[in-house]
Amino acid sequence: MRDYSKVSGQFWTGKTGRELRGNMQAQVVALYLMTTHHANMIGVFHCPLVYIAHETGVEIEGASKGLQTLIEGGFCTYDHNSETVWVHEMAKYQIGSELKVSDNRVKDIQKQFANLPEGQIKQGFGAKYRAAFHLLNQNKNVSPSEAPPKPEAVTEAVTETETETETEAEEKTKRAPRFDPQKYLVELGVSPDLATDWIEHRKSVKAKPSKTAIDGIAKEAEKAQMSLSDALRESCSRGWRGFKAEWMENKTQNARASPSGQSWHDRQAETIAILTGRNKQNEPERDITGEARRVA
Repeated sequence: MRDYSKVSGQFWTGKTGRELRGNMQAQVVALYLMTTHHANMIGVFHCPLVYIAHETGVEIEGASKGLQTLIEGGFCTYDHNSETVWVHEMAKYQIGSELKVSDNRVKDIQKQFANLPEGQIKQGFGAKYRAAFHLLNQNKNVSPSEAPPKPEAVTEAVTETETETETEAEEKTKRAPRFDPQKYLVELGVSPDLATDWIEHRKSVKAKPSKTAIDGIAKEAEKAQMSLSDALRESCSRGWRGFKAEWMENKTQNARASPSGQSWHDRQAETIAILTGRNKQNEPERDITGEARRVA
């Protein structure tokens, strides 16, 4: 028995799902076979009709009709003598399209296959999955005339769900195109040189030049009534990781607070120069020759 199973949502829109629309008994039986705790990963398990009827709440006659519909549609094969069902594509959904011979699951699958009763189901499962799961050929000495017949419609029982599941797997392997900040900035009207400078600056401050960051700066630049290029240039020159419109407002306020229009840093440097006497460097030189003679 198992605790969980994989059921694709494409069941309802795939070939099998479309064919079963309106036939609630068959739909219920199909879902039951894919999810019942009696099942195993290879999809071949003991499943009397009374199990289906009791656990789904469908009358025994309805369960029988639903199962027959699934058999005729190539969804599964049922052996009434052993009350064993084989859901044709379940092994592929639960395990995978194929396994490497070194996979630990191979031995378990081989063991379950070896324990299957001889007959139509075992023969059909072996024919379908022998190569994929490295099944041992246990009928090497059986002549073709003595071998059980292959289950009908097994080779044609490739459902739409299987195809769509493979498509989904392929789509997952496709990587999204990598974002190019240089190209994106140029498209927004920023010069290539400035774009390069800003990208290098972002890297130097351990920040990614992402699309989100660029869009955020563009939005803040608009608030500050600046172009994106000016905002990026300001960000680089001041060593900012990002850019905020309010930072420019603070800059304007600081400039207005100084009568000379000097920044706080400039005013601080000027004060230090005055205190240390460095500002006297621009005063005219004096001739001290006469003073030197008097001292001598």
